[in-house]
Amino acid sequence: MQGYIKIHRKIDKWRWRKCPNTFYLWVHMLLAASYKNTYDGFGNEIPAGSFSSSVRKLAKDTGLSVGVVRTCLDRLKNDTQISTRQIRNCTLFSIVNWSEYQCNNTGDNTATTQQQHNNKKVKKEKNIYSAKFENEIETIYKNHYPNKRGKTGGIKKLAKEIKDKETLAIFEKAVIQYAHETNNCEKKYIKHFSTFASCWRDYLNDEIPKKQQKIIPLQEVAENFELPL
Repeated sequence: MQGYIKIHRKIDKWRWRKCPNTFYLWVHMLLAASYKNTYDGFGNEIPAGSFSSSVRKLAKDTGLSVGVVRTCLDRLKNDTQISTRQIRNCTLFSIVNWSEYQCNNTGDNTATTQQQHNNKKVKKEKNIYSAKFENEIETIYKNHYPNKRGKTGGIKKLAKEIKDKETLAIFEKAVIQYAHETNNCEKKYIKHFSTFASCWRDYLNDEIPKKQQKIIPLQEVAENFELPL
């Protein structure tokens, strides 16, 4: 992507200015955001000021760990710098007030108007609730998910996102993968289902063929690294 971005000087007074990881991720996201409406490789519509990615891809692109990326994203969301929503096969990351800082003040208002329209569209979509696969989601939850808390909120959240059988099948794989990863964990360290519903795509392992995947028990990890259990 060519061109440049604008950074206002008042960022020097921003609470996360002196936090290297958060500031670095924030600038990376500004650079990654599209300057116009476009589509990604999955056919998703990407509004100006947004881009499609995932926590794991952001970690790979920035060199930060997955855990650090999640922490920084939480800070940016709590600080109302970004918003996120699940789309087909990935997450849509949007820069809040992108048009206010990145659009040319002396030019026309086309980009600004389009961004406002996109924000209204996103807000409207968030209010749409579909119970089409609610029963199937609940069945997957009962059969595979290792923590039986947060059921109602998780199912409601997922029912808004899962609109076809293909996505439902991908979701089930993510649940099974997470169940394997947390097989030896104490229940207090396992996400509530409502929390998992917001980040389930992060547990899709597409880079390693299923037959080659190996789940290492927590006991073995602790012994290898001489960690206390």
